[in-house]
Amino acid sequence: MNEENVGSVTAFYKGQDVKVIWLEDGKSKLGRGRIVNDDHQFIYLKGQKGSLVLNKEELVVIKGQSEGKMVPVNQRSEEENNEDNASE
Repeated sequence: MNEENVGSVTAFYKGQDVKVIWLEDGKSKLGRGRIVNDDHQFIYLKGQKGSLVLNKEELVVIKGQSEGKMVPVNQRSEEENNEDNASE
């Protein structure tokens, strides 16, 4: 996914409890809470057990509680998929 296609994660999940899965030492980890802020490199999550700062490169997926579907972080945009299909 291109940087220009990525909006603010904080704005997209505003007011929602989320689940995040990330990789740490080769193992997947699960966190729950609310995304309180994000920048070009990190996502800041606050939950019942405390605060967590995640590197976006280690993030696997974010799931919003109310939307009921998982959104892969490294998912390619529809435009990128269409460009590849057109070139074949």
